[in-house]
Amino acid sequence: MPVEIGLEMYAEKELLLPHFTGHVARGLLLHLVGRVDPSASQRLHAPNVVKPYSVAPLRFKSKAKSEAGYLLDPAFSCRVQFRFLEDEYARYVVDFLGSGTLWRLGTSRFISLLWL
Repeated sequence: MPVEIGLEMYAEKELLLPHFTGHVARGLLLHLVGRVDPSASQRLHAPNVVKPYSVAPLRFKSKAKSEAGYLLDPAFSCRVQFRFLEDEYARYVVDFLGSGTLWRLGTSRFISLLWL
């Protein structure tokens, strides 16, 4: 059954993000899944196969813009959405977030609020 998971995250400090963050969102998804089941992350990362998921670029408020990207403002939330065709993969994300494990995006630690 198709499943959508949205994360609302808060960074501990400012973070420079690229102009396009779709690949950052994909990397975050693969990291979260890989922390629970590395083989599942490998399956999602396999080349030349149809992926049973999609990601949306990060949405956040920036403090500044530069040639390198945008400076994330930690006073505001950063959001990302993952969509799965198979709920097995969504369960990995939920399990990781429920574990209370700290995680990073770039050089900043994040706390997250999960919504389904």
